[in-house]
Amino acid sequence: TVNVRALTTAGVAALTTAQITAMTSGQIAALSTTEVMALTTTQVTAIESGDLAAMNTAQIAALSAEQVLSLTTNQLAALSSTAARALNTSAGASLSTSQIAALNSSQIAALTSGMCSAVSVSDTSSRVAAFSRPARARLRALARVKPGETELRANPRARSAIMRVAERTEA
Repeated sequence: TVNVRALTTAGVAALTTAQITAMTSGQIAALSTTEVMALTTTQVTAIESGDLAAMNTAQIAALSAEQVLSLTTNQLAALSSTAARALNTSAGASLSTSQIAALNSSQIAALTSGMCSAVSVSDTSSRVAAFSRPARARLRALARVKPGETELRANPRARSAIMRVAERTEA
């Protein structure tokens, strides 16, 4: 087993994927944000979904855009809505079409309006499929999310924004 407390940032970066996979949820949760930032994309991919779900919001927020892009759809699906909200805006903008499609309704509802804007603005053409409704799918409206006070103070033009959240139902 890996003694996380004895590792330096360089030591964390040197861990093999087998060592990362062997780490427990407690060991993953014990990593500092600096150590999380030192993980390679291969190491991030090697983290078990349940162990990733045990990471705190500061650790999730420390993930770079490249690290978030390396997350599997199973890893993303394991994140709580609070953890999904903790993703930083640039990391959220790096989500691939398949990663966006893997998010559940509570994760989507938890995303900040800044992250939704970043996702919708960056490379929209390659993401259309993730947000497009299949020909036979039916959608059930779940929520209409308006920007909060903090977002309005930071971006007054957001006052007219409405993010619609829907869930796909059987055709």
